[in-house]
Amino acid sequence: MEIAKKLAELPNEIKKQEELVLEETIELETLKEKLDLKISNIEAEVADDKDVVTNKPLFTNEGKRKNEARIRMGKDEELKKLFDESKAKKRLLKLDEIKLNSLNNIFRSCRSIALLGIKDVEQAKPNNAWYET
Repeated sequence: MEIAKKLAELPNEIKKQEELVLEETIELETLKEKLDLKISNIEAEVADDKDVVTNKPLFTNEGKRKNEARIRMGKDEELKKLFDESKAKKRLLKLDEIKLNSLNNIFRSCRSIALLGIKDVEQAKPNNAWYET
C-alpha cells in the first residue's frame, strides 16, 4: 500500500475511533452515575429502616448500617447488573483506547516514512517485520 494513500485514510479512521472512545466514555460515566445513585438509595433505605414495634431506627450504629448496606447491595440484582455492565464497558473502552493509540502510532510512522521519501510500505519493512495494517 502506498504511504500517501495510508496517510490520506488514517485521519478519518482516527477521527471515527476518537468519536467511539468519546461515546463509550460518556456511556461509562452514565453507568457510574446510575451505580452511585443505586448505592446511595440502598444506604438511605438502611438508614431509614425502623423497628416496627418501637419505631426507632433499626441500625443506630454506623458500622451496622454499613454492614447491612453491603449485605443488601450483594443481594440486589439490578446493582449486580450495573456492576457487570460497567466492567464490560471499561474493558471495551480500554480496548478502543488501545486501538486509537495504535492508529496514531501508525499515522506517525507513515508520516516519518513519507518524510524519508519512501513511496511504498513494502520498501519500508525491515526484514518484513513492519507493523501490518
